[in-house]
Amino acid sequence: MLIVTILPGIGTTYLDSHFLPMVQRFISEARTRGVNLTFNEAFRPSGYQAILRGDPAAITPAAAGSSLHEAGFAVDVNFDSLRNIPGGMTGDQQRQAILAAATAAQLSWGGQFVHPGPDRPHFYYDPGGDRQALVRQAQADYRRITGRQ
Repeated sequence: MLIVTILPGIGTTYLDSHFLPMVQRFISEARTRGVNLTFNEAFRPSGYQAILRGDPAAITPAAAGSSLHEAGFAVDVNFDSLRNIPGGMTGDQQRQAILAAATAAQLSWGGQFVHPGPDRPHFYYDPGGDRQALVRQAQADYRRITGRQ
């Protein structure tokens, strides 16, 4: 079931009720490792996913109806643009801390995607089963919560 939450960087969004505690742990684990996560994307309505699919600047967007973002099981974080902090962590150290935090939170990383290519900002949990059914349910929840079609 999709629920409302607030994530640093994007504010109000929607995540699956089973995924949200994993994301909360991801945030906490990153913080204990010295990194404050900033999110760029989370839940996507299917119409937006279709637009991304046609955007040549988008990183490896899945076809509408098949993205874990549409099902509320994926987030994108500020990852590749992390810079060295004077007197603090390097960008590479921050990225390593984020990867360790994701592992501790039992999230998978899109940076290991082979086809169509790596998606380094993408962190997700795949609950298995019928992906399209998950998307349909999350999209129905979104419409119910927001009143949008």
